[in-house]
Amino acid sequence: MTRERQGSGVRLLLIFGILLCFAAVCWLALRAVEKTEETDELESETEAEEETEAEPEATAAAEIAYTEAVYVNDDGVEFQVEYGTSNSSEIDVSILSNPSVKNNVDLAAWVMMAWENQWGYVWGTYGKILTEEEYQSKLTQYPDGVGSYSMFILTHWLGHRTVDCVGLIKSYGWYDPDTGSIVYNTNDMPDVTTEGMYEAATVTGTIDTIPETVGLIVYRNKGHVGVYVGDGYVIEAIGTEGGVVRTAIDGREWTDWFECPYITYC
Repeated sequence: MTRERQGSGVRLLLIFGILLCFAAVCWLALRAVEKTEETDELESETEAEEETEAEPEATAAAEIAYTEAVYVNDDGVEFQVEYGTSNSSEIDVSILSNPSVKNNVDLAAWVMMAWENQWGYVWGTYGKILTEEEYQSKLTQYPDGVGSYSMFILTHWLGHRTVDCVGLIKSYGWYDPDTGSIVYNTNDMPDVTTEGMYEAATVTGTIDTIPETVGLIVYRNKGHVGVYVGDGYVIEAIGTEGGVVRTAIDGREWTDWFECPYITYC
């Protein structure tokens, strides 16, 4: 009888031990699942934080593509302009879809490059880098137009590419992709004034009829031109203290548009 009771006690202890082991295994498995869930939650939170931090960076990158400012012209009229953010003087020929043929698409790409690289403005210039010698030449040629802004030109545009309003268009027309240089009065584009270019055009219209064609020239009867680049925007060399800027076509008092008579329109 005593042996039977002892055997029963041993069996109970074994059963109890087995139950304890089973409970311990279950508890460890449950903890492992909880830790996995906690790790997944932490990773998800970390990824969410990284995505949240990345979003402002992407937004900031988009915002620094250009800067905005209010510009006041010689007539005292205020309007908003956009400036590029690069100061490169390099000409990237890869932007041209057909370097061998002067065309409207490449004209638009060219003036966008000039805008992005913040080309300056000096009367009588056409895209070459402004040297001291070139500055003195233009000062002699245009004593008022250049001389009135001498200090600004010397402190802002010397050593940079510069144009005037029609010179922006000529800089593309006179660019030689084989040599990478801008050569005066070449490629069948004569050295004409804004009025001369407008009068030579055979395809024209009032500004309210402008088609959605990039590379069209916009004109106003005060002797100023710009290049339409699509989506309601114009690139123009606006003045000595403004340089090459992007503006909305509305509100700039453009009166007409025309096809540049010295290039091909696609």
